[in-house]
Amino acid sequence: MIRLFRDELFSKPVIRRNFLMNWIDGSFFAFGMSFVPTVTVLPVFIRNIGGSNLAVSMLQVLWVIGFSVPQIFFSNYVRHLQFKKAFMLKTAFFQRLPWLLLAIISFFLINHLTPGQGLLLFFTIFTGAAIASAVNFPGWFDLISKITPVTLRGRLFALRAVSGALLGILGGWSVRYILGKYPFPNNFGYLFLLASVMLSISYFALILLKEEEPNATVKPLNFKQYIKDLPGLLSSDKNFFNFLIADSFMLVGLIAQPFYILNAIHRFDLSSDMTGTFTIVLMGGMVLWNLISGSLGDRFGHKINLLTASFVIFINSILAIKARSIVCVYIIFVLDALVMSLIQVSRHSIVAEFSGEKERPTYIAVANMVTSPFILLGLVGGVLANRFGYNIVFLIAGLGGLFASVWWIFKIREPRVKISRINTVIRT
Repeated sequence: MIRLFRDELFSKPVIRRNFLMNWIDGSFFAFGMSFVPTVTVLPVFIRNIGGSNLAVSMLQVLWVIGFSVPQIFFSNYVRHLQFKKAFMLKTAFFQRLPWLLLAIISFFLINHLTPGQGLLLFFTIFTGAAIASAVNFPGWFDLISKITPVTLRGRLFALRAVSGALLGILGGWSVRYILGKYPFPNNFGYLFLLASVMLSISYFALILLKEEEPNATVKPLNFKQYIKDLPGLLSSDKNFFNFLIADSFMLVGLIAQPFYILNAIHRFDLSSDMTGTFTIVLMGGMVLWNLISGSLGDRFGHKINLLTASFVIFINSILAIKARSIVCVYIIFVLDALVMSLIQVSRHSIVAEFSGEKERPTYIAVANMVTSPFILLGLVGGVLANRFGYNIVFLIAGLGGLFASVWWIFKIREPRVKISRINTVIRT
């Protein structure tokens, strides 16, 4: 930690301030989401409402589609903005509001609704949270990339994840305590409320970010022309195109995540409050892995991190199929923490390195839009899980991770090499 802040870049007060505020934002955002993770708490909430495996599989599908597809409709607008902060703050407010709404319906409505009505209301608000995040993300991503030097981004995302995961251990303990002490649905109401409070703290950190310089002006495009130009971007940047293929396979690998907890509860006859225990394991694992993943990404490039994440997805799928003891389930969640850590640290960072400064909103929107339809296999997985059990989902996920690993090895060049060459030319 001390070594990090000895970096000469921190001699600039504005970089120190923005780094600290981004760190606080990410820490409390992660803390808030540790009360309602989609891989442990929300699947159990859906089951308590009366949802099936298909309903559980919709968690990943609706989140990924809702978060990814709408971004392209806002990235063109964001790329025109010379200052991003005002837009980012407006949209960040609506990104946080749905979690408060879920707390309210848990306390006052859910017991008075049929299972179908309850699931419809939950998924409507949950999808609203995903869409609000999509509207916010291009502006947030461009602003953070703009005010954070490239050689600090990996460590920033890692520190956000480490401190968020440390706080998340407390969140996991709270999940276990609250689910064990209070009856449904008030127990989940408290979790949604705590998530809302922590997300509000992260919002105040965003308010304190300082955006000094305007972005370079870009050629204005109407939306029709903007969409028409996107295929040219993919055809002209083969390395980015190959990244999208690997990213799509990796996304297929993530369809197994919500089923790890349900498989464990079913196979070993566990109580719902074990959800909190697995959340603690998940967050503790993220603390461990984030201590090294950011530095690895900054030093060696982010390709190695994402290759590792893809291969671990494959390994985890095998473990989930073969699990014969509760110890194996703990290992699965520790390895799932590794996957989440590597993706959090490196996916956004590597996209920023593929793109130029002017096209960051476009690249991240394209990356999310093009790969997101592959999560629809999660619905297929949910149907298959209902009929054949969870192992078929783990098999599909494992093949996705394996194919992604092969693509990372043989098809994708480390984009950091290109940036280094550009910087060398500039200095000379």
